[in-house]
Amino acid sequence: MMVPDTASPELKHYLFPGALFVDPRPHLVTTVLGSCVSVCLWDSVTKAGGINHYLLPFWNGEGLPTPKYGNIAIVKLIEKMLASPGCHKNNLIAKVFGGA
Repeated sequence: MMVPDTASPELKHYLFPGALFVDPRPHLVTTVLGSCVSVCLWDSVTKAGGINHYLLPFWNGEGLPTPKYGNIAIVKLIEKMLASPGCHKNNLIAKVFGGA
């Protein structure tokens, strides 16, 4: 008899390049990085988390300021995290991945 793993979240999300994801519910979020970068934020009190996946470091002011640029993606991720109920900047823990 197989016992379900209650520690792993039932909700899953694949994060595409140039996107970000924030949700207070537990999710298994996957993405694939090479030279791209992902910043992961975690609120240690509310247990809310978020992640972005950006391709280029800076938006040069031309075209739309989308989260495919690091300076836009990081600000948007922090804004979305702080919009989560009970989330505070002082509780955020960050981890950065990618950039090969």
